[in-house]
Amino acid sequence: MKKIYNYKKSIIFFVLILWPFIFLFPLTFKIIVMGNDFDLVYFSYKKYIVELFFEGAMPLWSPSEAAGYPLIFNPFAQFFYIPGWINFLVYFIKNQITLNDYLNYTIFSLSIYSVGLYLWLKELKVSFWPAFTAVLIVCCSLKLTEILRFPNAAHASAWFPWTLYGITLASNFKKKINSFLIIFFSFLFILTAGYPYFIVYSIFLFLPYTVFISLNTTRKKLLLSSDLEGEHKPTFFKFNLLCGSAFILSSLVALPWLLKVKFLMGLTTDRVINNWQFATTHEFYWIDTLGSWLFPPASSTEGWYYFGIISTILIFFLITNLFLKKVKDDKQKFIVISSVIWILFITYFSWGKHSLLFSWAWHN
Repeated sequence: MKKIYNYKKSIIFFVLILWPFIFLFPLTFKIIVMGNDFDLVYFSYKKYIVELFFEGAMPLWSPSEAAGYPLIFNPFAQFFYIPGWINFLVYFIKNQITLNDYLNYTIFSLSIYSVGLYLWLKELKVSFWPAFTAVLIVCCSLKLTEILRFPNAAHASAWFPWTLYGITLASNFKKKINSFLIIFFSFLFILTAGYPYFIVYSIFLFLPYTVFISLNTTRKKLLLSSDLEGEHKPTFFKFNLLCGSAFILSSLVALPWLLKVKFLMGLTTDRVINNWQFATTHEFYWIDTLGSWLFPPASSTEGWYYFGIISTILIFFLITNLFLKKVKDDKQKFIVISSVIWILFITYFSWGKHSLLFSWAWHN
């Protein structure tokens, strides 16, 4: 019986891994190519590093930029991102690495995201078909496929659901070692993926979620499992200590590199300047929020977080069904209400200069 279960589980993971390549088949099979900064800003660094490595040199310096540039501390080069070493394997097998190879490596980030999202939903005791269907829809949504033009961003986002899965897993102290390792490596990959924006964004997700999932009320509503009884049910302190130590340790490991990246960015770009006018140049207000969900052209492209019309319709019907038909499922109510509250909080924060919350955070 266990063999059959493992066989089915393997098939599910195989489908989740393969699905992004099938959905994006024009990119997978080089029918169309990726534009934006994909080639010159991202692929060029990876090709340079991989080819020189197989010629017997480890390039820590890029002599072709200005009077020379420390390649090892350039976030675009993604030097210490361990999953990025797949590119070395590709070169070893093919004796070359092409733009399409790198594009498929980037698409693979959606496969990582899909498996992590599925595991997280299952840990929240979501039944198979809703979880499986949600993952298929989300991983091919506009917002995730849109960031494929930024390989570093795509791979950083891939580990967000894995981190959430690790935090949720920590609710069962029988699995405390697994949860610690999942949080540690997932967050480490986010830190080293070479997209600093997402490190900042992660604070707004992981910190509140860790506190949220550690509350007894939340556990009773979401984690309906006998595994959470007795000694396997951690206290609020033990839970946050486990998750916090995993986050802190991965941060300490990445800190020397991150400090050098921060220093380098401070010398070479104006995006780190503490300038209110510069930071609020691209306005994002309620019309953009509404547009991003219903009519993207009406929304500022500098801030939309639209996930595709299918997602919008499904969320609309879920909320409608919940309130108009008076659904008695307490767990579903709890998920919807807590999610709506969190979305409203993030939405208000995203309004920049129109948000008192953003203004307070900026000045403090």
